[in-house]
Amino acid sequence: MLGDRKPKPLGENADWAKKNKALIVSMEHRFYGKLQPLPDFSTESLKFLCAEQLQQVSHLWGKLPQQVGRIGQAQARHPVRWGGVHQCCERLDSLKAVHSLLSSTKPDDIAQLDTLFKPCSPILKDSSRAVLEADLYYPFEGLAQANDYSSYGLMAACADFKAEGKSPLEKAVAFCTSLKWATVSATTKPTLSTPM
Repeated sequence: MLGDRKPKPLGENADWAKKNKALIVSMEHRFYGKLQPLPDFSTESLKFLCAEQLQQVSHLWGKLPQQVGRIGQAQARHPVRWGGVHQCCERLDSLKAVHSLLSSTKPDDIAQLDTLFKPCSPILKDSSRAVLEADLYYPFEGLAQANDYSSYGLMAACADFKAEGKSPLEKAVAFCTSLKWATVSATTKPTLSTPM
């Protein structure tokens, strides 16, 4: 799936690539900072992006043409998760000169995360955040990869997350904690109305 927050079927892009003799490259780059970055490329939004992430994305785009022999040819970039990563890399001439311009230390709502998820140890380092992220990720991964064969699948979860009432973070907490952060029967239906 490609597209800026509005995924398009890969088939459409694959057809375009064949027609134009283009190469499609998919890259996933995780964003650590605010849980929901601002929907623009303002300084307020970009300040949550770390210089290391910018360097990694820039490195990929610098090396990719060399590896596939397409130096100097036009590139069309379609960020999936957060377009600011790519936009920022395109606008900065030298990442080394601005390595301290952008920084990320922890999510803005870390106190709310602590209150809602009640982690067993403080989230002080990247490794702590990685454990929490994995615990959040796996329940969604299971739904996404189960092809909606279970009684509660991806379509039902998406409908629940669109429902009014709770914040996105509260919905994620209810969803993940209803699964007790463990593998459960594929027929178990988590509920977003679980008391917190």
